[in-house]
Amino acid sequence: MSEPDSATGPIVDLLGPVRIQGPAEPQILTRRMEIGVLGMLALHAGTPVTGSNLIDLLWPQDPPRTAAKTLQGYVKRVRGLLAGARVELSYVGPAGYLLALAPEQVDALRFESLVAAARTCPDDSLRVQQLDEALALWRGEPFAGCDLEGLGPFRQWLERLRSGARLERATADIRRGVTEQTISALRVLIAQEPTNERLWLHLIAALYLVGNPVAALEASAEARRELDERVGVAPGPELMEIEHRIGVHDDVEGCYVRLTGIELRPATVTPAPASGSTPGSGSGADRERANAALPMPVWAGELVDREDTVADIVRQIDRGVPVVTIVGPGGMGKTRCAVEAARQAGTVCVGFLDLSGIVSADALAVHLAGTIGTPGHDDPFVAIAERLAGHRCCVLLDNAEQIVGGADVIGRLASLCPSVTWLVTSRLELGLEAERVTRLQPLPLDPVAGGMSLSAALLLSAAQRRGVSLPAAAHPVIEQIAAAIGGIPLALELAACQLQSLDPATLLRALDDPLVTLVDRRRAIDRHRSMRACFQLGLDQLSPDGLVLLALLSGRPNGARYDDLAAVWPAESAEPLPAALAELVELGFAAGATDTAGATRITQLPVVRALGRELTVADQLGPLPAALDAVVMGRVAAASAGGHTSDVEPDLADVRRLLQFGVDDDAGLEPALGLAAALVIYWWSHRMVEGRGWLHALLRRPVRQQPSVNRLLALNSAVFLDYGVGDSDSARRHADEALATGAAMVPPVHSMLLSRTAMLDAAEESIDLARSRAAESLAIARAIGDGQVLWLTLGNCGDVAIATGDRHQARELYLECIDQLRRSGISWLAAAPCGRLGDLELSAGRLTESRMWFDRAVSLWLDRELGAGAGQTLAGAARLDVIEGRLADARTHLDAGLLAAEKSGSRVEYPFLTIGYAALAAARDDDDTARALFALALSHGRRAGVALRPMIDGELASLYRSKVDRSSRENDEALALTTSLEDLPTIIRRLIGP
Repeated sequence: MSEPDSATGPIVDLLGPVRIQGPAEPQILTRRMEIGVLGMLALHAGTPVTGSNLIDLLWPQDPPRTAAKTLQGYVKRVRGLLAGARVELSYVGPAGYLLALAPEQVDALRFESLVAAARTCPDDSLRVQQLDEALALWRGEPFAGCDLEGLGPFRQWLERLRSGARLERATADIRRGVTEQTISALRVLIAQEPTNERLWLHLIAALYLVGNPVAALEASAEARRELDERVGVAPGPELMEIEHRIGVHDDVEGCYVRLTGIELRPATVTPAPASGSTPGSGSGADRERANAALPMPVWAGELVDREDTVADIVRQIDRGVPVVTIVGPGGMGKTRCAVEAARQAGTVCVGFLDLSGIVSADALAVHLAGTIGTPGHDDPFVAIAERLAGHRCCVLLDNAEQIVGGADVIGRLASLCPSVTWLVTSRLELGLEAERVTRLQPLPLDPVAGGMSLSAALLLSAAQRRGVSLPAAAHPVIEQIAAAIGGIPLALELAACQLQSLDPATLLRALDDPLVTLVDRRRAIDRHRSMRACFQLGLDQLSPDGLVLLALLSGRPNGARYDDLAAVWPAESAEPLPAALAELVELGFAAGATDTAGATRITQLPVVRALGRELTVADQLGPLPAALDAVVMGRVAAASAGGHTSDVEPDLADVRRLLQFGVDDDAGLEPALGLAAALVIYWWSHRMVEGRGWLHALLRRPVRQQPSVNRLLALNSAVFLDYGVGDSDSARRHADEALATGAAMVPPVHSMLLSRTAMLDAAEESIDLARSRAAESLAIARAIGDGQVLWLTLGNCGDVAIATGDRHQARELYLECIDQLRRSGISWLAAAPCGRLGDLELSAGRLTESRMWFDRAVSLWLDRELGAGAGQTLAGAARLDVIEGRLADARTHLDAGLLAAEKSGSRVEYPFLTIGYAALAAARDDDDTARALFALALSHGRRAGVALRPMIDGELASLYRSKVDRSSRENDEALALTTSLEDLPTIIRRLIGP
């Protein structure tokens, strides 16, 4: 799909009902989620938007477990809508989704561009044209009809831009000379924004200057009424002063020029400041430009434990340090410390600029030039230098960490304006030679002089500001809350908000899930409304290996020694451990300390640990984030092409270290790690017993919540491995737990669990229940449409069909399973269903067809190295050998199968092999051995959960009835009950001989 011609005008319209302009009629979007996705992508046209940012937009507080999958559905629908306008929406990997539009093809971005151009245009007439064109793009409220909370900040931003454009339009008119038309236009703007004091100031002055002082005073009174009735405030000092000047006829025009920087007649271009003047405190024009930056925010609460820090920053500013950077994790109070220092410093601060919406160096330079630079320059650095060079002042730049190349811009400005101190807040150091860094740490948790800790004192003070008075008896619990939070100032403020509705003890319990509890949606700044939002920016900056390390550390309440981490860190990771650790420390997600033994221990704040634990759930099926999953499985997957044990032994050592790290962990990694490792060990190295042992160890860890998708996945794998090692009781117990605790919420797990439970039911001769469960399992698998789930379920249901006597259905299921494996590109796994088909043909007496399937199955096994599952196939081939009189071949097949089952730990295959050896003994007329082996097979088959009776009553019936003395079977089976399943290989070898 070709990119649309940027000269055709806006294609996506957001300033009103959201619509897409195509060759035919415009498409108007009405679904709120689709509007949200398109709006976010359009506002970032030409720049990728991550999936996590879109999820935060659609579900800002509590995204569902299926958020990632659901988002894909919305993106798909939006892509379909855009196709009619020949606009491409593509997925560009980890960077997210890219809407292939130029900014001028989105009405909101074109509006922003026109307003920005108008602000720097020296020609008043052209400026008016640009502003009129910009304002004409508006058709109503932005994102009209969509009430998504996540769009609120964007809607407010656009409304502020429109308000500014209206003001610019009025200003441009006034510069050209006040007329009645100017006054009429001002009244129209005031009707749209009745609380805009600057518009009232223009109107009042204009009325006076056209010779109507009475109307000017009436307008002043009207402004006072509007402000009082609508927002409950009195007019500001500028309106008060102009009203006073009009009342006494005292230099109203001069007052207006001083307040606004606009000379009414004739229009003029504002000159650069005179040499030696101070920006922000000189002429009216200077002050107007300084006010283009945001006013510095204010806080109601006291500044706790930051007084010395602020005093040190003040000293740095007043000494003229070029760049002062306040560094710390989100929520540490960087902005507040910077503002307090700027207010206390003797050096005037000419602007507070919030950079949180800026991501590139070019955008930063343009933004700074537009707010604190001299108008009329194409080069933003020239505009800023002309405005500030030679003047002793300070500029406060807040939230600079996400700007790619931002440090280069600030460094260049420090060179161009050596008399200016650039006071910067950031989660990361800028890395400049001229930079002086102040790093903020959490508030202390130790009591001060026998009283409360400073963290608890801040929490108590914040609660009192919200009208919550707590008795002294509650202070110990307040200390525990502060400790559970970890002394993060923002988290303490959010906890104080919760104390308005929760008592301290309840809040303390709720902090088991701090990311859900620490929320205050009323806060003005989005990233301060929750700890999750506060952390998101830092998470976005972590590399995949940084995320892995964050997740690994999250399960260690007491931290982890560096040596422990080094033992589990894969050597082939993209980053060495020190680099990944430096990332976490720099972004505040970890800290290093020396323990009592002198070893370096890496620790995390409690809220950060909660964040790391949350990373273990990627979506409804993903037990681990992609990065952690790669650490466990990536290397083995690469080795699996050969499929031989020797290929993966080095990787298994890494897997075992990871598992030991999780099992020894006080809090525990989610059982998904055990699931991943158990499956790896089974499929590629055939260590079935070992994999089951690790999995059981992780399943024995305390369950943090029910139902847990990770635990369900682990239980499903446990049923699989329990059955594989012949422990049907354990398999039944794990299956019952999974089915009772919400398996239905994860359909793939539900399907596989039902089919495996049906196999257990069939072995217990609960035929109707087995058939019912198998049918339900297969229906779910077909509805899901996932190839892997389907072929696994088909294979299990085929086994159930054999056990319940429905050989025709079993044949159809195995054939479909083989076809699914071929479609999935893993035909080598067809060895097991091919072997089952060989069994079916053998039972039906079709020996030629049976031999074909067995030969194919054995060939597939030998190509990949014999492992779990090979024993049952080889046992079937051996039974065919016996019937055909090829007893030497039968013995070869049986011995190879027994060795493979022993090596893999697949004990469920022992009864099948025992049947094969019994048939071989019967064919050799060794009736005593045959009788004993048949009895052992039947006894242990029941214990292992496999149904052998159909096989014995099928192709082996003649051997069994003619060669085995039924009168002695009872004694043989009684003897069999005294042996264990693990003993079968030893007994077989003793009975069958060399």
